[in-house]
Amino acid sequence: MIACNQNAVMGKLIYDADKIEVWNTPKKNSTEGWIGVFNRDKNKETTFILDPKLLGLGNSNVQLKDIWNNKMHKMNDKIVIPTNGVVFLKY
Repeated sequence: MIACNQNAVMGKLIYDADKIEVWNTPKKNSTEGWIGVFNRDKNKETTFILDPKLLGLGNSNVQLKDIWNNKMHKMNDKIVIPTNGVVFLKY
Protein backbone atom coordinates (compact mmCIF):
# COMPACT_ATOMS: atom_id res chain seq x y z
CA MET A 1 0.00 0.00 0.00
CA ILE A 2 2.81 2.40 0.85
CA ALA A 3 4.64 1.51 -2.39
CA CYS A 4 1.50 2.42 -4.36
CA ASN A 5 1.16 5.68 -2.46
CA GLN A 6 4.83 6.62 -2.97
CA ASN A 7 4.82 5.58 -6.66
CA ALA A 8 4.40 9.13 -8.07
CA VAL A 9 1.86 7.88 -10.64
CA MET A 10 -1.76 8.96 -10.34
CA GLY A 11 -4.36 6.20 -10.39
CA LYS A 12 -7.16 6.23 -12.96
CA LEU A 13 -10.82 5.44 -12.49
CA ILE A 14 -11.37 2.51 -14.88
CA TYR A 15 -14.89 1.37 -13.98
CA ASP A 16 -17.79 3.03 -12.14
CA ALA A 17 -21.16 1.27 -12.13
CA ASP A 18 -23.59 -0.39 -9.71
CA LYS A 19 -21.82 1.16 -6.70
CA ILE A 20 -18.49 -0.43 -7.73
CA GLU A 21 -15.38 1.63 -8.56
CA VAL A 22 -12.16 0.18 -9.98
CA TRP A 23 -8.99 2.28 -9.78
CA ASN A 24 -5.79 1.18 -11.56
CA THR A 25 -2.38 2.62 -10.69
CA PRO A 26 0.52 1.39 -12.83
CA LYS A 27 3.93 1.16 -11.20
CA LYS A 28 6.32 3.77 -12.59
CA ASN A 29 8.60 2.32 -15.31
CA SER A 30 7.15 -1.18 -14.92
CA THR A 31 4.46 -3.57 -16.15
CA GLU A 32 3.32 -4.04 -12.54
CA GLY A 33 0.81 -1.99 -10.60
CA TRP A 34 -2.08 -1.92 -8.15
CA ILE A 35 -5.85 -2.07 -8.43
CA GLY A 36 -8.44 -1.02 -5.87
CA VAL A 37 -11.93 -2.46 -6.25
CA PHE A 38 -14.26 -0.40 -4.07
CA ASN A 39 -17.78 -1.30 -2.92
CA ARG A 40 -19.53 2.04 -2.39
CA ASP A 41 -22.70 0.35 -1.10
CA LYS A 42 -23.21 1.15 2.59
CA ASN A 43 -25.77 -1.62 3.07
CA LYS A 44 -24.43 -4.85 1.57
CA GLU A 45 -21.35 -6.72 0.42
CA THR A 46 -21.05 -7.43 -3.27
CA THR A 47 -19.46 -9.95 -5.61
CA PHE A 48 -17.27 -8.77 -8.49
CA ILE A 49 -15.69 -10.76 -11.33
CA LEU A 50 -12.04 -9.94 -12.01
CA ASP A 51 -12.50 -9.23 -15.72
CA PRO A 52 -9.22 -7.90 -17.20
CA LYS A 53 -11.04 -5.24 -19.24
CA LEU A 54 -12.92 -3.93 -16.18
CA LEU A 55 -9.59 -3.81 -14.31
CA GLY A 56 -7.94 -1.73 -17.04
CA LEU A 57 -5.64 -4.58 -18.08
CA GLY A 58 -6.95 -5.14 -21.62
CA ASN A 59 -6.72 -8.83 -22.51
CA SER A 60 -3.92 -9.46 -20.04
CA ASN A 61 -3.79 -12.64 -18.00
CA VAL A 62 -1.63 -11.42 -15.10
CA GLN A 63 -1.80 -12.85 -11.60
CA LEU A 64 -3.36 -10.73 -8.92
CA LYS A 65 -2.42 -10.73 -5.25
CA ASP A 66 -4.91 -9.53 -2.64
CA ILE A 67 -2.53 -7.45 -0.53
CA TRP A 68 -4.54 -7.47 2.70
CA ASN A 69 -5.62 -11.12 2.65
CA ASN A 70 -2.38 -12.51 1.14
CA LYS A 71 -4.38 -14.48 -1.43
CA MET A 72 -3.66 -15.03 -5.12
CA HIS A 73 -6.36 -14.58 -7.79
CA LYS A 74 -6.61 -15.33 -11.49
CA MET A 75 -8.56 -13.42 -14.10
CA ASN A 76 -12.30 -14.10 -13.99
CA ASP A 77 -12.19 -15.17 -10.33
CA LYS A 78 -15.08 -13.88 -8.23
CA ILE A 79 -14.22 -11.75 -5.21
CA VAL A 80 -16.45 -10.59 -2.38
CA ILE A 81 -16.07 -6.95 -1.37
CA PRO A 82 -17.30 -6.04 2.12
CA THR A 83 -19.94 -3.39 2.72
CA ASN A 84 -18.37 0.02 2.00
CA GLY A 85 -15.02 -1.80 1.62
CA VAL A 86 -12.19 -2.38 -0.82
CA VAL A 87 -10.12 -5.24 -2.20
CA PHE A 88 -6.58 -4.02 -2.90
CA LEU A 89 -4.72 -6.04 -5.56
CA LYS A 90 -1.16 -6.02 -6.88
CA TYR A 91 -0.51 -7.17 -10.44
